[in-house]
Amino acid sequence: MKKVLCALLALLCTGQLTACGPAVPGSSVPSQPEGTNDGPLDTVALYAWWYDSAKGAFWKACGYNAVQLIDLGWNYNADTLLDGYIEDVAAQIDRAHADGFKVYILLMNNIEQYRGPADRGPDMGDLYDPADEAKTAERLGWLERNIKAWNKADGFSLMAADPGGVTEGMTGSGTGYYVEMAKKIRELVRRHAPQASFHVNTWAIAWCDTAFCDYAAVYDQPAYWNRMDEMANEVARAIADTDIGIELTAQDYYQRVTLSVFSRHYESKDRFPLYPKAQDVAFLLDGSRHVWAWPYYFVDTISTQVEIGTRYLYQYVNDMRALGVNGLVADWSETGYHYHALNTYAIARFCRDAAATPEQVIEEYAALIADGATYKKLAEVLKFIENNSVYQTYPIGEALLEPFETSVVNVTVAANLMKKVVPNPQSSPLLTRSPAEVCALITERLEQLKNA
Repeated sequence: MKKVLCALLALLCTGQLTACGPAVPGSSVPSQPEGTNDGPLDTVALYAWWYDSAKGAFWKACGYNAVQLIDLGWNYNADTLLDGYIEDVAAQIDRAHADGFKVYILLMNNIEQYRGPADRGPDMGDLYDPADEAKTAERLGWLERNIKAWNKADGFSLMAADPGGVTEGMTGSGTGYYVEMAKKIRELVRRHAPQASFHVNTWAIAWCDTAFCDYAAVYDQPAYWNRMDEMANEVARAIADTDIGIELTAQDYYQRVTLSVFSRHYESKDRFPLYPKAQDVAFLLDGSRHVWAWPYYFVDTISTQVEIGTRYLYQYVNDMRALGVNGLVADWSETGYHYHALNTYAIARFCRDAAATPEQVIEEYAALIADGATYKKLAEVLKFIENNSVYQTYPIGEALLEPFETSVVNVTVAANLMKKVVPNPQSSPLLTRSPAEVCALITERLEQLKNA
C-alpha cells in the first residue's frame, strides 16, 4: 500500500511542499505544527455493507487499512436466511484479512430479530424498550451467536441508534441503558473473540432519549444537536475506566444539517458549540484505546451524482488530528461510490499524509483520469464542480469555506474545457471505472449543473 502511494506521489507531485501543507482558507484549525500528530492515523477505515476483493483493491490503493462491516443479521428471517448470512459475513472477514485489511463489525443496539413471514424485515427493524430485561436478554443471545461465528474479526462496535434508539412511551431512555448494553457485549467479545477490541459508536445517540427521538420534529433546533453532544460525552465518561474504545461522529465539525442549524441560531461561527474538544479526547487516550472519528453522510453517502468536497474533507481531518484521534472511519455507498471516488481517495490521503492539500489531491486524481497533456484542464473543471457542489451550496453560513480559485467561472467554460480533456489511456486501481467512463460522469454532472 505504501509503495503504491509513494509511486503515485513521485509521478504526480509537481513541487516541493512544506512539512504540513498550507491551511485551507476559512479552516477552523490551522496547519498542524511539525511533529504534532502529523503522521498517518493508525486506522483509516471504510464503513461498508459487505466486502469483496474488487472493492478492496480500490480501497487498498487509496490507503485504507481496515473495513467496518455493518451487522444486518437482525433483518434476516431467523428461520430461512439468517444462517446463510452469518456464514457469508464470516467468509467476508476471511477475504478481507487475506487482502490485508483489519475487519471490524458494527452491531446494532435494541432491535428485535426478524422472524418472518417474509425473508427480510423492515429496513429500520422493530425496536424494543431497552428497559425490557427479557427482550434485552434475547437480543444478547442473538448477538452472542454472531460474535461466536465472527470471532476472527479484529473488533466489534455497538451503534447507539439509527437503526435503534427509543420511541415515545418507552421507559428505557437515556445513556445508561446503552452503556449497560455495551458493557455486556464487551464481555461477550472478551469471551468469544478475546483478541478483538470493542467500541461504542455515538451516531444518533440522542435517539436514545425519548425527548429527542422524533428526529423530524427536533432536528431543526440547537437543543437536539446539543443533546447529541451531551449524551456522547456521557458515554465517553462512562467508559473511561474500561478498555472500551469509542467512535465519535463529531458532527459539529462537518454535518451540514448541524452547521445549518447553528448558523441560524448563533451569532457567529465562533459561538458554535463544538464536541468533542481536545480535552474530551485526551482523557480517553491511554496508549491503547481506539478513539476514532466516524463521520457519516459526508464522503460517499451524499447523492448519486458527482459531488466533490476535498476542502471540507481536508478541514475535518485536520480538525480531528488537532483533537488527537487515532483513527477515522469514512462512509461508503453501494449506489453512489462511482460518483464520489475522488472523495474516498481524498479523505484517505489526508489521513495518511498531513502535508497533502486539496489542490494537490485534485491534481493527482485528475492525472489518473486524463492524459499528461490535459489533466491540468480537468483539474480546473473538478475545482469548478467542487465550488458548485452540495458541500458548498448548503446554507451553513460562516461555516462555508472559501471556494477554489479557478479560471473556470461558469458551466459553459467548464463544458468547453472538458471537451479538450483526453482520457488517460491507462487505467488505475484508484479509479472505480475506466478513465473514459469517469470523464463521461463528469460531463454528465456539468450538464446537470447547466440545467439546474
